[in-house]
Amino acid sequence: MIRVRLDLDLFTSRLTARSSVQGNEEASLVFQTIPVAENKSTRVTDNSTKTDVDGRLSPASDASTKNMVALIPRLVSVVEIIKREYLKLLEEKKSPRMHGLHQYNEICTLEKDNGSLSSTNDVAQVDDDGRPEMIISALEGGRNYPRQTQTPYMRITLSLNELPGLIARGATYQAPAQRKLSKAAKARARKAKKAVGRSASDPSNDVMGVDGQAKET
Repeated sequence: MIRVRLDLDLFTSRLTARSSVQGNEEASLVFQTIPVAENKSTRVTDNSTKTDVDGRLSPASDASTKNMVALIPRLVSVVEIIKREYLKLLEEKKSPRMHGLHQYNEICTLEKDNGSLSSTNDVAQVDDDGRPEMIISALEGGRNYPRQTQTPYMRITLSLNELPGLIARGATYQAPAQRKLSKAAKARARKAKKAVGRSASDPSNDVMGVDGQAKET
């Protein structure tokens, strides 16, 4: 899977996506609105994300959460541009492929991807019985138990082939756009079809050579 950062130049992203898909028939492009950490030791700042020791991403502030949501329209725009450019590329290459890229949309949360729930005050400790203290506090009637938070982001996958596994995971599917042939391409197709028809219906092709003389038997 290839991840393309949304803060890169749009034109570079389009070229990277096109070459990646064209170069590998099994490749899938994954776009997401999560800011990409430079490395696993990235420190937390006011408007950045932090990376745990195992490489899991988690939001550092409300600002980063808002950014991930605010980037969704731009993500959709980038994906639409790539799909259109891919169809143009098929035309330029005179490819026999008549449809574009399959698209799968997912609304995810960092907490679910990381396999755990986050808390606003990070007190979800486990006691000797294996029960989270936050649940015990809630059952005791306290109103100050930790409030669970979820950090949403969007992920879009583009693929040359269908990916049923993403549907099973809950993704919504958008069928690929059908390629529209240009007038010149349609004319070439009609001409080729007529040539094949004449060749099949002309019995002289069986006994005459290409230079008009009879074939030797």
